[in-house]
Parts: sequence; C-alpha cells; structure tokens
Amino acid sequence: MNAYSIANDLDPFCVTVEEVRLSQPLGPYRYRGLNWFGTLDSAFIEIYRRDPISGIVIRSPRIPVVESGHRVLQGDNDVGLAIEDLFPSGQEDIEEIRQVSISLDANLLREFLEDGTADNAKFRFSLKRR
Repeated sequence: MNAYSIANDLDPFCVTVEEVRLSQPLGPYRYRGLNWFGTLDSAFIEIYRRDPISGIVIRSPRIPVVESGHRVLQGDNDVGLAIEDLFPSGQEDIEEIRQVSISLDANLLREFLEDGTADNAKFRFSLKRR
C-alpha cells in the first residue's frame, strides 16, 4: 500500500476499528489483511508496598483483569489498599479517612483497556502514513 492510499484509508480504518471494538474490544484489530493490534491476552494488577518496620517491599498476589483475551474482573474490587497507603506515614490531615479502603472500578478499567487497544491499533496505522 503506498503513502497516498494509506492517507486516504485513515477514516475507513478508524471506522473499522470502532466496528471491531463493539464485538471484540480487546482485539484483534485487522484491516486489509494486516494485523494492527493482536489480542490483549492477559493483564493483571500487582500492588507493592513497603513494610513500615523492616522496609522490605511486599508484593500482593496478582489480581487478574484479563485472561485468555477475556475480561475476568467484575464490579468493584477491594485491592487491599487504604487511603493511608497513598500518603507518607504521619500525615495528620487524613486521620479521619486513613482506614477507608480503595476499590477498583472494573468498568473504568475495562474502558481504559479497550481504549488502549483501539488507540494502539490507530497509532500503529498512523505510523505507516509517515
């Protein structure tokens, strides 16, 4: 495909990406026989925190978000963090909310991943235009 036809193909390509996103939001994104983004096969969350006494870094178990190209995280999820984990120890102005747990909104994360896969395909396609 030459530069002229790629430039003229940008709008149809973007339409195709949005159509694919409706049925396969995590990919693959293909257009005219080329793969612009495969399938997001796996994604997970890990939380690292430092033990306040020993200073040793502790990693949480992995929280699966995507497995085998399918979303597995649903609803709001307690990821084992509290407000106090986001601030230095001794921060007095958070005392009333220090122990409030932080939940992960699965819908927000889903949108983030779906936007990222589609945007990545569009970005790769745009590189071919240069």
